[in-house]
Amino acid sequence: MPRWIQAVRKYPLTALLRVFLTVLMIMTTLALFVTLTNSWSKVLTQWPNLGTVRRMKEIGTLISKPAEFGLYAAMGYWVLRELMIVLKGKPSVVFPLLRSVMLFLKRNHTFIGWFILLVAVSHGAFFLFAAKHSLKDLITGLGALTGLVIVSVIGMVFASRKQKKVTTTSQRKWHFSAAILFVVLFLIHLYL
Repeated sequence: MPRWIQAVRKYPLTALLRVFLTVLMIMTTLALFVTLTNSWSKVLTQWPNLGTVRRMKEIGTLISKPAEFGLYAAMGYWVLRELMIVLKGKPSVVFPLLRSVMLFLKRNHTFIGWFILLVAVSHGAFFLFAAKHSLKDLITGLGALTGLVIVSVIGMVFASRKQKKVTTTSQRKWHFSAAILFVVLFLIHLYL
């Protein structure tokens, strides 16, 4: 067996997923940089036609897909946690699987949050500076980004207080309420 396969098998799935997501973030950032550089040169030379604008919008939408999946993972963590509370006393075959998925999402909650924030900022920068967009998309996108920043700031405050061993349930409620606000704003941006 090759050495690199043996090395990969030594790492747990969580570490491999983090490496994969980090590589994906770097590739997204590089693609954004190349796209922005290329699109600015096209804008300056008055070259973009309808096909170019459509392709650029598809690229911007593709940039946002990993953040969308991360958001679903974060929402899935909350749903699984509530489901675990309901199933805790009942015998179930699915319980160990749900528990392992929930613990995986719990361990990677902060990383998923940073990933969503980075990809959302990349997506927003792309559409602000490179692609054409409607006023509705701009307003709903800035609203969703503002909601995400609020969730992130509350999460960072919560994490710093958690390190100091000063946690309260009200901090979690604030973080959860801000997350609900962000999800509503995100769904408005996505489907309106």
